[in-house]
Amino acid sequence: MSAFFFYSDILNIGVRAAARLKGRNRISERRANALAGAGIRKGDRFATVLANSLELLELYWAAAKTGAVIVPLPTLLRGPGLSSLLSDSGSTAVVANAATAPVLDEIRGELTGISEGRWFLAGGDTRQGWASWDRAREKTEDAPTRGVEIGPDDPYNII
Repeated sequence: MSAFFFYSDILNIGVRAAARLKGRNRISERRANALAGAGIRKGDRFATVLANSLELLELYWAAAKTGAVIVPLPTLLRGPGLSSLLSDSGSTAVVANAATAPVLDEIRGELTGISEGRWFLAGGDTRQGWASWDRAREKTEDAPTRGVEIGPDDPYNII
């Protein structure tokens, strides 16, 4: 009798975990499509200046699905150091939040590789000159990303 309950519990745990993974995959497809909608393609580099958060985790998943290269940068970096890393990384877009956007606005003029419309603000906040990452990711579909072949030699991130 106890073996039945043991295996039943394991089955229930497995079913719940599979449902969570399926939901997580749907969300990561939506985020990948948001990157594609922003013009970020395989091999393109985009920077994040975000603390550890769900948005950052979702961007890692989206990069893996699209073949884009994520460049996570520390939130405590400022001025010339941040400008140098953004320029040297070859990032063509950046995702930040309300806490890090003012720091990026101070060096924005130096970052000629990141054009208007490729500055995204996550976390539901708004700021002049920044597109809403939340809006971009919510208006996309969770359809599977198609036509992107990713191999073992493709870069994934730059740290």
